[in-house]
Amino acid sequence: MKLTADGRITIPEHIRQQAGLSPGSELEIRFENGRLWLKKVDADDLSKREKILQAIAQVEGSATANLDLSTDDIMRMTRTED
Repeated sequence: MKLTADGRITIPEHIRQQAGLSPGSELEIRFENGRLWLKKVDADDLSKREKILQAIAQVEGSATANLDLSTDDIMRMTRTED
């Protein structure tokens, strides 16, 4: 296989079939010890990833998971001396 100018490769059909890859399949790509590794991402992994991303989106931009606290509330809490 050759890498194209825009970084694409073609996975031979017999390998795609053996790996159960079809158009739209998600792949994880890792570089480890001088080697590239491809791994098919299972539907369960995609579901877990989506749940994690949704949880992150809910608290994104807040300093705490308590969404009822404003920035002023948080600043008051961090500046309170005991």
